[in-house]
Amino acid sequence: MSISLRNFIIFNSLFSNKEGDEAKKILFYHPSETDLDTQIKDIGLCEAILKFSGTYTKEDSCEVVRTQKTIQLYYEPEPNFWMIMTINAPYDTKQKDSIEYNEYRGDEVNEKVYRSVLKQSYRMFRLFCGTFQSHIASGEHSSDVPHELINKIKDFYVEYIRTMRLEVNNIFDIFCSTQHLPLNDLLFLRVHNFIQLIQTSFPMVVHCVLFCNEHVVCAQTSDVNPKDLHSINEYMHSTFFAKLHQSQSNLCSFARGSLADLLETTDFSGVNRVVPIIHIYNENTVRKFQLIVYRLLDAVICFLVDESTEITKEICDELFVHFKIGQQLTMITDEIIKFQQSESTPTSDKSESGPKFIFFNELSFKHSESLRLNHTQGRPKNVPVEVMNLITDLYEADIRNKRPCAKESIVKTLNDYWIVCRKSNYRHFFVIVHKNSTMLEITEEAKRLYNTHAEDVFFE
Repeated sequence: MSISLRNFIIFNSLFSNKEGDEAKKILFYHPSETDLDTQIKDIGLCEAILKFSGTYTKEDSCEVVRTQKTIQLYYEPEPNFWMIMTINAPYDTKQKDSIEYNEYRGDEVNEKVYRSVLKQSYRMFRLFCGTFQSHIASGEHSSDVPHELINKIKDFYVEYIRTMRLEVNNIFDIFCSTQHLPLNDLLFLRVHNFIQLIQTSFPMVVHCVLFCNEHVVCAQTSDVNPKDLHSINEYMHSTFFAKLHQSQSNLCSFARGSLADLLETTDFSGVNRVVPIIHIYNENTVRKFQLIVYRLLDAVICFLVDESTEITKEICDELFVHFKIGQQLTMITDEIIKFQQSESTPTSDKSESGPKFIFFNELSFKHSESLRLNHTQGRPKNVPVEVMNLITDLYEADIRNKRPCAKESIVKTLNDYWIVCRKSNYRHFFVIVHKNSTMLEITEEAKRLYNTHAEDVFFE
């Protein structure tokens, strides 16, 4: 049995200040069919653990509680608002003396990865709904039940939990990074000029994100938090692209929390069609945008339009008809696909048994890899779970040192996997080699990958 979600809880103890009102503190509990007494007991146990651990530390008093069967993760995104996610450890059913028993593999569950998944679930809520506190009236008493907040949380997380795929989460969830399609210099300039032309011609379009074959090609989002860009990318894959696969539609599309296809003849007169509002946070400021998604064949472009702009038929005609965005987008997409096909010739690096690499830039929140990952198969079949967990541990050890430094580590596992970890100037490069070899040969193999994929990044 693989890893699975046991429960997902959001609560605030301030909403219950006397005995008998314990249910008021519950803002969300999944699964919803759990009886109220069990919900209250589970939250009471969480509160006791937090209170106990809080006597020893002030910040992040408790992050994870492990048992043989479960891993419980804690996160406080806003003061007094706690999010708890409990996951069932994977196990194998075995038999001994004609008696069946479960052998749990809790060591395969990396708590750092799944705590990042919990944090991402909050960032997704904040992106589309704002903060928890923003849904509580300023004059509302702390003991009053915040019905607006409860309804907003329920509407969002009931759908969001359905998109969670815990069995494929890995180190990339910790990165919160976005992988961009590699382009040559000429094509890179062509794409950026196209995006800048849109923004110059239509000042209402503040930011653009271009996808091709479901990969980010260009993101003109200079003042957008990289983690919010990651959330937009996650939304597009978990919701938008997933529903496109189900519908197999080739129409131009708008997203409004769920996929809504708009034909060119859509009537915009009268009440305008509602598009989702997203909240972009930078330091202590928040700015709201309308998220408009236009799809044409293999290309998808997201427009972040200022919230105050009224989306009318005239604006859409100007953007999609007179500006001929579809024609230009088709030409650029064809060039991108041809370039990707020319670059996809088989090499030893791309084979199942060849060396693999992961490159992550902390400053730009961008990554690249050769693990042949995608959003439908997020965990590579050719790299064992324990190797991915070891890479995660090496990365966590690096980021605990806040000072920029240059270092290299080499680790060998019992099943002949070599991991070479190199860090310099907030860049991390991991090389994975599976073969029985000497350290000198592995070092040369890693150096070859450095020179190919990370030239001018690391010190000699």
